[in-house]
Amino acid sequence: MFALLALCAVARSSLAQQPGGNRIDGISTAQAVEELIHGADTAGQFSRVTVSDTLSIRNRACKCQARKRSVQPWVKADFDGNGHTDLLAIGDDNRQEVLLVMAFGSDKYHVRRVNSGSKYCFLPVVANEGGTRLIEAKSYARRFGGALGPSRHYRLVYKHGGLLEHNARPAVHRVESVALTYFMSYHSTTKVDLTITRSGFVVCREETDGVVKNRVAMLAKEEFEALNGLVNYAGVARQRSSYTRSGNHHANYYLTVAYEGSFKQIDDDGGEGSMGLELLYEKILALRESLHWQEVQQ
Repeated sequence: MFALLALCAVARSSLAQQPGGNRIDGISTAQAVEELIHGADTAGQFSRVTVSDTLSIRNRACKCQARKRSVQPWVKADFDGNGHTDLLAIGDDNRQEVLLVMAFGSDKYHVRRVNSGSKYCFLPVVANEGGTRLIEAKSYARRFGGALGPSRHYRLVYKHGGLLEHNARPAVHRVESVALTYFMSYHSTTKVDLTITRSGFVVCREETDGVVKNRVAMLAKEEFEALNGLVNYAGVARQRSSYTRSGNHHANYYLTVAYEGSFKQIDDDGGEGSMGLELLYEKILALRESLHWQEVQQ
């Protein structure tokens, strides 16, 4: 009986926050990584993801490239510099799932996918640059039959609430407004036109299968400044004017940023021009749920 109670106590302690650290600090097995991911995934998006003590990569060519890069099944590091250990893991859910679990204190965690879209074979390695943890990754698109297509290199850092390309010298442009048009047609057709001005005024027109909704809201000054910072860190002003992704059933993003005396427009077919742009699109579209909206007549 006492032995059973002792075992239960050990099991509970492995799930609890570790003294002087967090739950991630005590992780040493693939099963513990899985439990962390499933526990942090409140939406159930990754409920079927499995993690192996070896690399969870089914594609042989991708696994071969992973071994050449010395990719690990999971890596612990403090990616955002908040003093709490985070975790980067490679899992499987009938496709490669590269997941980042961020720790925010009080034993709170958030999990998000890193290799969304066409990043079929995504091979991350954690590096250290001047005390900043970077994720240096190589990604391959998928060709017919599972062959690896063209590759792409990334040097990512966790800033502005997500991963984006490391920028040692971000610009300091003053942004006057940001406008995004999002269009997606698959089982249904959705178009969103969302404009945010420095004054905080936000206008959103959303049309789904012919049903139109017009709304307005106000954005706090500090939230606009955070958006301004993300635009600058993502290097929007020096991005290409157009990006194209092959394949079907992906969204199109058309971004317009107005600066003092100039503007930048980006037509991003597929929404993968850069990880910084992906994060910017995500932040803008998330305003549809986070702001207090008022509907207006057409």
